[in-house]
Amino acid sequence: MEITQDSLNNFLEMEIIAHALFEMTFVGFGEKNIQSKLNSIKDSVEDYKNMTDEEKKLKPILLTNY
Repeated sequence: MEITQDSLNNFLEMEIIAHALFEMTFVGFGEKNIQSKLNSIKDSVEDYKNMTDEEKKLKPILLTNY
């Protein structure tokens, strides 16, 4: 993860570390949980791609389990 100079100027080192750890563990610590969430997101994207244009207008975002 790249950290911009802007972030270094505006946030404490501990804040940056806390944000990084949060992002790294957002869906869990275990590989099984991470892969499960990734597969769920991929399935949602595939479902969205298979929608008609009319369905996409009615449901512009299709992410499950959030």
